[in-house]
Amino acid sequence: METFPQITLQQRVENAIVHNAHLNSCKIHYKTNEAGRLTIQGEATSFFAKQMAQEILRNVEGVHSIENSLTVAW
Repeated sequence: METFPQITLQQRVENAIVHNAHLNSCKIHYKTNEAGRLTIQGEATSFFAKQMAQEILRNVEGVHSIENSLTVAW
């Protein structure tokens, strides 16, 4: 039986960012830890995009808390 490697939290977060149209225009940098804490930094194009980033990433399996330090670049 073939086994597949476990997908890490960092990989799940990266996939969520790359594959979501709401986040394409954002410049997001992130850090994760083993406890499921996610810190996002960078620039969002609007307050809506900043909030959407948090909501999208909140639904990633393994994320238990988010510190949203995105700034809004007009």
